Amino acid sequence: MQVAFTICSNNYLAQAKVLYLSLKEHQPDEPFFIFLCDEKRPEIDYGSLADEVIPVADIEPGIQELALRYNIVELNTCEAGGRRQPRRCRWPRSAAPT
Repeated sequence: MQVAFTICSNNYLAQAKVLYLSLKEHQPDEPFFIFLCDEKRPEIDYGSLADEVIPVADIEPGIQELALRYNIVELNTCEAGGRRQPRRCRWPRSAAPT
């Protein structure tokens, strides 16, 4: 199964929603996930933005350390000093797409 996803913070959710709507227009059956490099806020309707919004803290145990090390752009794009910083994350089996 193919899935689409983006990684963003609350301040980029409008752009993520445009991506979601475009994806659903052209690939309506493809799941779309947002990995949120932020805390969920009660005033935001995350259900209208993606099939599922997953806080990165739920799958990346070292997110707090990374947040101290990188600025917000680097944290969201896994870029630091122009070098890609690959990371492995845990994806809970209960949340894994089927």
